[in-house]
Amino acid sequence: MKINEEIVQVQKGVAEIAQNALDANTGASEFLKIADQIAAAAEQQSGAAEEVEKSIQMQNRAFNELNAGAADLAQMAEYLRVSTDVQKSSESLAAAAEELSANVEEANSTANEILKAMQQISSGAQAQAELTDKSAQLSERLVVAAKQMNERAAYSAEKIAELQNLLEENKTAVENLIAGISASAEANKVSAKNIKNLEETTRRIDKIVDAIVNVTIQTNMLAVNGSIEAARAGEFGRGFSVVAGDIRTLANESAENTDKIKDLVRGIQDQIQRVATDIDISSKTSLAEVEKAKLITQNLIVIEESMVKILEGSRDIQKGTEESLVALEQAKKGVDQIAAAAQEASSAANQAAAAANQQAKGMQELAEAIEEISGLADELQNMQ
Repeated sequence: MKINEEIVQVQKGVAEIAQNALDANTGASEFLKIADQIAAAAEQQSGAAEEVEKSIQMQNRAFNELNAGAADLAQMAEYLRVSTDVQKSSESLAAAAEELSANVEEANSTANEILKAMQQISSGAQAQAELTDKSAQLSERLVVAAKQMNERAAYSAEKIAELQNLLEENKTAVENLIAGISASAEANKVSAKNIKNLEETTRRIDKIVDAIVNVTIQTNMLAVNGSIEAARAGEFGRGFSVVAGDIRTLANESAENTDKIKDLVRGIQDQIQRVATDIDISSKTSLAEVEKAKLITQNLIVIEESMVKILEGSRDIQKGTEESLVALEQAKKGVDQIAAAAQEASSAANQAAAAANQQAKGMQELAEAIEEISGLADELQNMQ
């Protein structure tokens, strides 16, 4: 009964391990999928950030060139104030202002594109942060599930080891039972043989009794004949007649005793037959029980072999869950590093966006200054 209870517990534990393994496999697949998405997003973010950084560097150089051009334009405007050839100087100033304005417009367009790219990077970083949060939560659940599965596998291994010991004890007990039943069956065989010998002895006794009966009958007949002869002899045969009567009496008593002996022998024979039948039935039953016990032993051996395989599987599962825990911890660290990098990228993108906004503001101020200089050049041309 205890073995059945232990086996039920082991089956329950194995079923829970299988379900945990299935859940862990599903969660691991989802975790790997999210990790791939995070890695792909991180790679895209990294590439986009590098491109934006290059664009910002180019824009910075262009902005510096525009500042230099604006300074030159301011000098030309100042020269125009004191120039004697106002027409020519104003035309040069207008042409330079127009060219610089076109460059400013192009730089402003690039700045707008950079701002859009920054917004995309920021959105991507936000999405990546959400993925890393989801991945972190999933990895925590996987770690908990792996620990539970590891504990369940260890518990199952312990129960299986206990069950193996119990099976070994029961197998030994059954083997001892088989030995006892076999010895009893052998003893029954010996008893049956002795009973048969006893039956043969009673049959011989029965034959001896029959012989005694025959002798008694013959003795009785001789006594009768003696009485007849004594009667014929008259006075001389009276003593012999007394002896013949005594012999008849003894013969009759002997006949009665032999009848009693025969009845007793028949009773013994009937009892021997019943005992022999009981011994035969007991022997057959014992042999049948021996075969059943042997079958139980074989089943116990099969169960024991299965328990060994299950124990090995539980230990493999325990080892696998321990390795999975290590891998999950490493993967979690990797996700945390990616999350930190994504956070840094998001911060860098925000800083770059702020710088781009500042440059855009500078571009706007520069464009207004150029527009003012261009208007001044037009006024000078109209004055001529």
